[in-house]
Amino acid sequence: MHHKRWSAMLAATMLGAATTIPSFAFAHGIPWRGIARPVSPQWGRMVPHFQHPGHGPQNFGGYGAPESEHAKVSSKDRGKARHEKQSKESRHVAGVINAVYQTSVVIGSKSLLTSRSTAVRYHSYHLTIGDIPTGVHAMALVKSGRQAKWIQLFQDSNLPSEPSVIGAVYVSGQAIQIRSYTLALSPQVNVSYHDWRLNPAQIPAGARAKVHLTQRALVNQINLFTDAALPPHPTLTGTVSSVYQSGLTVDGYTLRYASSPVRVMNRGHRLSVRAIAVGQRVKVQLNRWQRIDWVKIYLNP
Repeated sequence: MHHKRWSAMLAATMLGAATTIPSFAFAHGIPWRGIARPVSPQWGRMVPHFQHPGHGPQNFGGYGAPESEHAKVSSKDRGKARHEKQSKESRHVAGVINAVYQTSVVIGSKSLLTSRSTAVRYHSYHLTIGDIPTGVHAMALVKSGRQAKWIQLFQDSNLPSEPSVIGAVYVSGQAIQIRSYTLALSPQVNVSYHDWRLNPAQIPAGARAKVHLTQRALVNQINLFTDAALPPHPTLTGTVSSVYQSGLTVDGYTLRYASSPVRVMNRGHRLSVRAIAVGQRVKVQLNRWQRIDWVKIYLNP
């Protein structure tokens, strides 16, 4: 009996204390937060604000690293600063090229140093220092004093402005002349005339052609439009105007016989080349070397 009464009194006392303490705190302006709950800290979710002695408040990132003033500089600002620094170190020089030497060029009154790394451009061409003509307008980017990083040509009387040009062609050795340009031939130059693949020595003087150039200003393709010595296709039908021991002239084309025996046919009969006469209408077949290897006679004169 006494034990039950004592327990009831103890419970009433604790209840009164629980209700009295918040009331007392509220009455006297004391902050009351109740019973603190355990908190499981999660790294990076809270960003505490610490006071650093002598330096004022600093913000700490998710991993506790302080943000410096350098981190606040954007990449755009850094790029701008880098560009301004490069601009101070480099400059442009423009004018007429007055002289070209092995390791330097003179633009206007400025003598600029050059090297193998100096890039020379004219439209789509990538040239060398030795390709630079004098008396033309140009602009150079100069870095580190007098060193030219690149040179841009605005004129070049030695090269067409476009990488292809059309006109009458004349071949001399490893060069070809078209209009006012004398251009170097690439070692792998291709020469074509309709169905034919020729070599530069077979190009007739004055033939009309389209010439293509590489970025190095070398001729790598020649497309002939005319060839007085060669029909456009391997077969030709026409009238014989001349007969030679080594060939025929048919419709203005003088063609040579192949080294192997030439096959001559007339109405199913096989003949020799001696049967071919002036005035006959014939059909000739040329081999890959543009030589006659077959003749069909249609009509005798």
